[in-house]
Amino acid sequence: MGYIQHAYNRALHSSTNKTPFENCFGYLPKSPFDLAFASTSDGDSVLHNEEERENNFIERIRLIHQKVKE
Repeated sequence: MGYIQHAYNRALHSSTNKTPFENCFGYLPKSPFDLAFASTSDGDSVLHNEEERENNFIERIRLIHQKVKE
């Protein structure tokens, strides 16, 4: 059941153009495939300042929620 739920929560929905996981948490969780072929760097590693990462995350969630409401 966990695999089915994970796949559903990663699926893009036409009403929001986001996945259910993105709508709730603001990011797309990694799949086993992503982990198996992960690169050594990710976009968040560029942001060295923890406060900046937090503010960017909060803004990303706010924008997602605003789009879902629209």
